[in-house]
Amino acid sequence: MLRTVITKRFICAAFFPFSSFSEHNRDENNPLLIIRNTAQKYKCYFYGSDGYPTKELQSVINTTMVGVLTGFIVGGWAKMKNTVEIFKAENQATLFLNKFEPKKMLQNKIAMNMIKGGLPYAMRLGTISFLFSSTSTFLYVYRGKFDPFNHIIGGAIGGFIYRINMGLKGVVAGAVLGSILGTISGLMTALILYISGYEMDDVYTGGYKLIVARREKIKESMRALAQEEDKKLKQMHERAQKINEAYATKKQDK
Repeated sequence: MLRTVITKRFICAAFFPFSSFSEHNRDENNPLLIIRNTAQKYKCYFYGSDGYPTKELQSVINTTMVGVLTGFIVGGWAKMKNTVEIFKAENQATLFLNKFEPKKMLQNKIAMNMIKGGLPYAMRLGTISFLFSSTSTFLYVYRGKFDPFNHIIGGAIGGFIYRINMGLKGVVAGAVLGSILGTISGLMTALILYISGYEMDDVYTGGYKLIVARREKIKESMRALAQEEDKKLKQMHERAQKINEAYATKKQDK
């Protein structure tokens, strides 16, 4: 019976697109309308009036970038720390054209091992950092206060998604491990905030101010560079005019 009703509704919509079924699409219960209204409602939490990311979103970006950089350094170092010894062992009897050739080969080997070892770890740690920070920050914004429970949920979701390709056992293990790490992170953050006397909003504001200062510094440098270029162009233009005037005067004298 439900299938018959659905079929009739789609048939009516096909032949009478301006019927009550189309009106139902514009109703408040329409999933697309709900998603759009939700996005408009929480848009202010992602971008400010100046068009730049808010301090909460900037915190997620900073945490993700730190995770990517840390993963790249750790993974790259683990992969390349024995590169010199391995290269020497493999090329003991190798005849090189000059002394610079083995140095160049060793440098290329170190760079390749750094990239091969760093990229996978950077992607993993960056993904975990993004999932954890975005979930905990969203809960902070949604609830309007800091709570260690936000970190617990963020760790659980991060571990769940990170191990989702390993089956049910892997998902459960990832969620449990993420919850434990999130608990430690939440309690340590709460303890630090309690001792220092600051709020979580102060932490977000501090990180945001650093980004804003860097952004303003870049803008000032660009303005100074543009002014210097304009000054040089004016000088070149004045010099060219003087040369043309001198040439015209000399031509008239002749």
